[in-house]
Amino acid sequence: MIQNLKNQSFFSLSIAIILILGIYYRIEYYDDGLWSDEWISFFISTLDIEILEKYNLHLQFEGSSPINLFLNTFLINIFGSSYQSLEKFYILSGIFLLIFSLKLFKKNNTKIFYFLLLSLNPFLIFYSGELRFYTFSVLFSLLSFITFSKLNDEQSNMRIIVFSAITIISLMFNIYTISLIISYFIFNYFKKKSKKIYFTLFVIIIIFFIFNLQYLLTMTFKYHSQFGDVGGNINIKFFIGYFFNIFFGDKLFGAVNLIIFLYSLIHFRKNFFNNNNLFLSYLVIFTTYAMFISYALIVSDIFFPRHFIFIIPLIIYSIVFFIFDLKHANLRYLFILFFIFMSFYVNLKSNKPYMTNKPNPNFVNDKILNSNIKYIYIPVVKNLENLENTNCCNYDELLFAYSNSFKKDRFILLLNDEYKDHQEFWSICIVNPSFRRLSELSVIKNCYGRLNFLEDNFKITDKFSSSSFEAYLYKKN
Repeated sequence: MIQNLKNQSFFSLSIAIILILGIYYRIEYYDDGLWSDEWISFFISTLDIEILEKYNLHLQFEGSSPINLFLNTFLINIFGSSYQSLEKFYILSGIFLLIFSLKLFKKNNTKIFYFLLLSLNPFLIFYSGELRFYTFSVLFSLLSFITFSKLNDEQSNMRIIVFSAITIISLMFNIYTISLIISYFIFNYFKKKSKKIYFTLFVIIIIFFIFNLQYLLTMTFKYHSQFGDVGGNINIKFFIGYFFNIFFGDKLFGAVNLIIFLYSLIHFRKNFFNNNNLFLSYLVIFTTYAMFISYALIVSDIFFPRHFIFIIPLIIYSIVFFIFDLKHANLRYLFILFFIFMSFYVNLKSNKPYMTNKPNPNFVNDKILNSNIKYIYIPVVKNLENLENTNCCNYDELLFAYSNSFKKDRFILLLNDEYKDHQEFWSICIVNPSFRRLSELSVIKNCYGRLNFLEDNFKITDKFSSSSFEAYLYKKN
């Protein structure tokens, strides 16, 4: 009895420490700026217009599911219109993912190891605070996986309702998780052949298509017209690493994970079918890759590593399952130590593939806040509450004004010709961010030429630069 209490105390303490580490690394990406694709749905959510108008704008300009818009609108009404207030909620969903992941293993030692690898996975950490569907996609995909596993044990009405609701939400956040449904069909065919499960899966698909038909039609056209045949990342390099270097934040660590994952298929070739969760994990992983690769080769390559993010917990699950199934204790401990070391290492190193710094206005905002001039001129934008169809959604011009570091009561924004009434004013621009090609100084001058017309009457007397943002102080000649 005493020994059991000690073991339980050690388990609880270990989980608590790892959870604190996971939260710490995720908080590091809080208030780190915003990408342009995060901005669109967020900005539309802030507009003071009817929800139907927001929905139509979202379909016109955004590629993510409308549930992203509805969620942002709801959160903005509660917590305010700064993007940092929403980031907290998205980070929280990543923490819930970690907590629910404990359901995948039964033994405490495997739970602790899996929990550590998931908590320290650099790709999950990097995307945990983005105002996009990624973190919710991983959360509800994992919950769908868990509830489907329970549904196979007992097909009660309550379990069917819970599984269906969670899976529909998963699909609504990320259409690419349709590979889960395909995997569930295949699993049921080989394991249960349950008509009730078949029927449930069909109902889920029908409900999803009923509520998302307009979005699906719009997204299909938008993605193909936007990316054409060269937009994605399924190329020769992909077939070498299958994004594992990106998922695990390092070429060496990614290669080791890929090799172990592939070898686990050989290791479990005779009995993985007997373990439902392991079998289902492999099904989801391979169905997802097969679906994306087939679509890219036959139709068009419109996929990116982040679209695959929901399979990372299952990849880690299969690797952990393999490591703890090794018969040689010394080899098992060697793998465990290597994975622990590399998990910390990839989070400490500065350069990670596909994980670059976002444009962050906080430095220039703080600098302007401490200056004597409180006027900020915004070119191009004519009205803060409306969108022009040719210019959505004013990311370069307005991002700084939706940060907590921008004190609305301390500044006056100048639009249109209002700058003419002032001797001095600031202007803020996003310059040479990582998602654009590097431009020469002559190109980025005066906010990529948007302020060239000021040169006749104004000159730049001060300048601040940081995190892809530049602030210019203009003074009348």
